[in-house]
Amino acid sequence: MKELAFILCSFFIMQVANSQKLIVEDGLELGRGIYKTYDEFKYNSPSVPLDFEIIKVDTGNIYHLKINREKISFIGVIWGFCDGKNIYINRDFNMSGKRVFKPDSQFNKIIYIGRYCYFLTAPTNPGIMFSQYLPFVIDFNSGEELCLNCELNFWFIKQSQFKKIISRDSELWADYKKDKSREDKFLKYIKLYSERHKDEIFN
Repeated sequence: MKELAFILCSFFIMQVANSQKLIVEDGLELGRGIYKTYDEFKYNSPSVPLDFEIIKVDTGNIYHLKINREKISFIGVIWGFCDGKNIYINRDFNMSGKRVFKPDSQFNKIIYIGRYCYFLTAPTNPGIMFSQYLPFVIDFNSGEELCLNCELNFWFIKQSQFKKIISRDSELWADYKKDKSREDKFLKYIKLYSERHKDEIFN
């Protein structure tokens, strides 16, 4: 009897998981709240209410949550949050590279959500002096965060991660190499790639 109950419970959990909608789906209303994990973001299912003021730092794509240490200890580490319109990712890490959450933790607004989710963040490497903000993407399938323009080679930046993504579409890569516009080409071509390759997204 216990085995049957366990099987039925597992089946119910699987059905609920499979019925969840991905946050990249068209026309989806964003759920307001705090994401404890990447999967909560991926499935538009924040598990903690967002009852805190969002404070924008004067310069740049940096935001804080106005929250005291007692509530932070209660909530624990978080991946990010959504105010119902925009999504913000926690970019505060400890020395071992694990995400942490403190009163002064910095969050960056995600500018584009798709196969690769795009955001800008301040460089943590003091040797990178020629760009105030660095372009990052989140691989929607894995949750991995990739800097598009962070690898130094004799003081020149290689576009390795960007090239790895965009060059998978030879036509798009050729367009990029010919593009002389002054706009943010990282964002432009990440969006174009993501829109052309929605079939790459999986649960």
